[in-house]
Amino acid sequence: MKKFIVAGICLLLFSVPAQAETMYVSDIVKITLRSGPGADRRVLAMLQSGQEVEVLKAENEWTEVKTADGKQGWVISRLLTATKPKFLLLDQTAEKNKALADQISDLAIKNKELKETNKGLENERGQLKKKLQETSLSYETLQRESAEFLALQSKYKKSAQELELQIKKTNELEAENGKLKSSQNIKWFLVGAGVLLLGFLLGLSAKHQRRRYMVL
Repeated sequence: MKKFIVAGICLLLFSVPAQAETMYVSDIVKITLRSGPGADRRVLAMLQSGQEVEVLKAENEWTEVKTADGKQGWVISRLLTATKPKFLLLDQTAEKNKALADQISDLAIKNKELKETNKGLENERGQLKKKLQETSLSYETLQRESAEFLALQSKYKKSAQELELQIKKTNELEAENGKLKSSQNIKWFLVGAGVLLLGFLLGLSAKHQRRRYMVL
């Protein structure tokens, strides 16, 4: 009786469905996916080594699985492995290495582009620095020339004011000289007229005296 109970418990344990465990076809070429747990059951498909399957139920030497494309059947349990086959790991490693190599290549290209961009920026920086120096020199020259111009303008204004004063004084002096000349001309005219009148009077007086002498 005890043997039947133990056997029943074992059957129950082996017949409990697995919790969607993922396994792989082990490192052999191909295995058969059958319609039931037995070598005499119909072959549904051939599974490739490394193919991923979903475990549905384990029963003694057979395991019910489901493939990625939806096919469901039974395979021999010992032909499954919970670890990825080495060639898959190698393939994945190769893919990762290729991806890393591509990334390194991309980074090298970007690094080259960045170097060229940096070189261009350095050239632009040098040109801008040169332009800045030229602009600074031009500004300093302009500032100096502006200061000189302002000084010259101030001197010009001062000279113009002095010249205006000189012209005003000259005009005043000329006006005074004109007045003096007019006064002198009048004086000389009057003197001349007086001399002429005096001469005329003297002449008349002399003529009168001669007539007087002649009468006597």
